[in-house]
This record gives sequence, C-alpha cells and structure tokens, in this order.
Amino acid sequence: MLNSIRVAANLAAALAIATVSAQAQWVSTATQGLTIGNLASAVDLGPTGAGSQITVRTALQLQNKAALQQFVKAVNTPGTSVYGHFLTPAQFKAQYGPSAAQVAAVVNYLQGAGLQNITVEPNNLLISATGTAAEVGAAFHTRLENFSQNGRTVYANVTAAQVPAALGGIVASVLGLNNAGVFHSTLVKTGASQPAAVSVPNYPAVYNPQNFWTAYDAASVPMADNAKIAIFAEGDVSGVISDLRAEEAANGLAQVPVTVVQVGLPSTDTAGADEWDLDTQYSTGMAGTVSELYMYVATSMTDSDIALNFSRFATDNLAKAASASFGLCEVFAYVDGSMLADDEVFLEAAAQGQTVFSSSGDTGGFCPAGPAAANGVPAGAPLVYYPASSPYVVAVGGTTLLTNTDFSYNTEISWYAGGGGISQFEYSPYWETA
Repeated sequence: MLNSIRVAANLAAALAIATVSAQAQWVSTATQGLTIGNLASAVDLGPTGAGSQITVRTALQLQNKAALQQFVKAVNTPGTSVYGHFLTPAQFKAQYGPSAAQVAAVVNYLQGAGLQNITVEPNNLLISATGTAAEVGAAFHTRLENFSQNGRTVYANVTAAQVPAALGGIVASVLGLNNAGVFHSTLVKTGASQPAAVSVPNYPAVYNPQNFWTAYDAASVPMADNAKIAIFAEGDVSGVISDLRAEEAANGLAQVPVTVVQVGLPSTDTAGADEWDLDTQYSTGMAGTVSELYMYVATSMTDSDIALNFSRFATDNLAKAASASFGLCEVFAYVDGSMLADDEVFLEAAAQGQTVFSSSGDTGGFCPAGPAAANGVPAGAPLVYYPASSPYVVAVGGTTLLTNTDFSYNTEISWYAGGGGISQFEYSPYWETA
C-alpha cells in the first residue's frame, strides 16, 4: 500500500513538473551549467541515475541590498548616527532578509516539484530540500550528468539552473546541483628545527603560542578574555578537541570551553584534522584565554554544505570572529552560484559586527577545471581563492617568520605564490579605493 502511495505521489509530482515546464516561462539563476570543458581530465558518464538522492539549497535574494551595503559603511564610520550599533539577526531578517511571502512561494514550489525534507534557515536566505535527480532536474529545468574525474565520480548540472519567472526575482542561485566544487584546506607541512645556539635568525623553527606572543609583542595589548571566536571545520572533530587539550597542557594554557555546532548530518571524515588542529590551537593560544571556541562543523567540504555552515555562523551570531582555513578557486564559485549565496551571508555577518577570516591559499588554487590534484606553482599560475576574495571577508596570506634565538621578531617574508590577487568577479568596496 505504501509503495502504491509513493508511486502515485511520484506520478503526481512528475505531472505537476511537466505541466509547469509546458506552461511556465523559465528564467536562469546565477547557477550556470558545467560542461566537460569546466571539468578537465573528466569523462562524461552520461545522465545521473534518475533515482539518485540529491540535497539542494536554494539561495534567495536579499531585500534592499544597496541599503544594507550603505548600513555596513555607516555602522563602521565614526560620527554616523548608527556607528557601532550593529544589527541583531532578528533585525537583519526583518529589514533585509527575504520576506515570509517570498519564502512561502519557494517552499510551495519545491513541494509541488516533489522535493522533501524542506528546511528554511533562520535568516530566510537558504532553503534546503532533498529529492531524486529526476525531481531536482525537473524542478530547476536542468540536466544532471555524471563524470569520472581524477579517480572519483562526480555529478553536475550541464545546463543553467532555472526557475519559473514568478520566482525569478526571489531565487538567486541553486547549490548542490554539483558535487565537484569542493573547498580545500592547503596546509603546507615542512620540516622544523629547534632554535640555533647562536644569535642568528631561526628558520624554520618550532613556534608555540608563547613564542608568537614574543615575536608579535602580544603582551602590549589586552588578552581576549571575554572574546568568543569560531572555526569552520568538517567531519569528525573529536580528535581535534583531544589534541587541543593536549596542546594546552603541554604549553601551560588554560582549557578553552569548546562548543561543537553540528551543521547538517554528522560525518566520520578526518581528512582535515591537521588543519583544524592548527586553527583551534593557535587561534586560542594567540588570543590568551578566550571565553568560548565554537566549531561549526559541516557534513562535507562541498560548497553547498559549507554555505550552510557559513549561514549558521551568521544566524547564531555567537562569535564575532571566525576562521575558514580553506578555499575554492573563485571562478568555480562564481559559475555555480555559491559566490553569490555566500556573499549575502558575509554581508549579513558584517552588518552584525562579525568578521570572517579566510586563507588565500598556501600555494594558490586551481578550479575543478584544473589538472588532477594540482595546486598552484609549479603546476601553473595560482588562481585567486574564494571566499578570501569576498569583499566582506578578510583574506589572510602566508608568511615565513624569522625570529631571533629569544623568539623576538627579526623579519618576515610573504609567500611567493599564495592565492591572493585581483578578483575577476568581486567589486572593490568603498574601503578599497585606488
């Protein structure tokens, strides 16, 4: 009986989509189609299995975006009436978030398309839903195909994601139509030596937090005793927390309270543990004794899951500073629409007084269109990383620090091939004049 009901429901959904396809005027979103040209070293395997389960995230457009950008300028400009008076998440939602009617229109459409598990984020900017490849493809008037690329099978939409014209002014982009866009943490590992016995610059040297305090004269500023900070991570971070406790004990530091915010389904992946170790230990170590460390943990490193992670950080508004030690070449982020979706969240964060820091990439970065497993020089020219290129994110590049034998500052050299540079897609905001 249940199977019969399910079959009937599928037929009804298919009929509804067919009716919409026949009658509606479709308009494109910012999510463009990917082709074999966008996915170098890939082989087209044909259409994605119709029954394959896919999670999509529909990104909605901000209301009064220009006014929000002006507010961010004013709230950071001394002498204005709103200087320092940052928005709360509720104020942001009421003034600039998509309206309840707009959200309802999108939700109703997704339901009519047969999609399930529909969840609206508190800021109304993202709506998650699941469905089969056939349902998702029909709902967004696109075609999904599988590709074999660099030893793994990925799927991608090969035509632009579209929505009925009635939703054209509401939907900005559609994330999750591909799983080829994956953020990478590019931790550079080098050998390290202990300080030399004579007074010459140390390189490379082992630095603990106290050594950095000395090098950067941290004692001249107050410790961040009351600050709450955040780390964006992915997978199973239980070992990362154990490593943090071991590092704190080894360096005589107080234990920092840690709150893990699981965003999406839990994962057992530990591939990024080294990066999360570095982020947790050195952010809290440099700060002194922060009052709370939040770890926003995503299901995977796909740009769709990471978008949800960024959004949750903003809607919680618990930490005022967060670190994202990963990136994706900005070309791909632009093509698949995640740049537009994430920039809206970062703009919300800026209006709430939250700052996101992101790695520019240790050696630059290639798109999924780049050579297999290649990343920056000498394989090729390093590309600009996203989200570091976002105007509402602070890009952080790598340096080689040379200290004296007492760990006092000697000199510092910026890395030759980090993924910084002039963005091809992002505008220069008011604080970046020539």
